Amino acid sequence: MSAAARRGVDMTRWIIASLFSLGLLAAASAAGPTTTAVNSPAPTLANLTVRTIDLHTATGDVATIAIPSYVTAYQVTAFKLTNCSATPILASVGLFTGASASGTTVVTSATITGATAATVVLSQTIASSARLTAATLYINLSVANALALTCDLKVDIDDLS
Repeated sequence: MSAAARRGVDMTRWIIASLFSLGLLAAASAAGPTTTAVNSPAPTLANLTVRTIDLHTATGDVATIAIPSYVTAYQVTAFKLTNCSATPILASVGLFTGASASGTTVVTSATITGATAATVVLSQTIASSARLTAATLYINLSVANALALTCDLKVDIDDLS
């Protein structure tokens, strides 16, 4: 076999070996991780707000919070009142998974105290740490305010879906 022929055979072997190596590298890098990260934090939804809710005219369910349809299980982490039009006198609100203060009591009805200005943000005490699946939360006014009053009400949840 001539020297030129041997160089051609050597070059062919080198090309085949290189292509084989590149194929193995490509297959190894394409596999990647197959599971999601462990202990990643649950996404928090912090924009479930109803605005200018009348807490004076009538008792009962004064507002509802619709849980986004992609959230199938969640935990309520905060219930806040803010932007009140006046200082509350007697108004008592709670948060429930069912209409007319039924279902799971998420926040027990309690008199609103401390909302002395529109800039005050009051966090109500969460009564249930349960994993919830209700598609709607109901804000219930058990005692109407003595004078005209509106407030913004906000619910924060952790998505456990």
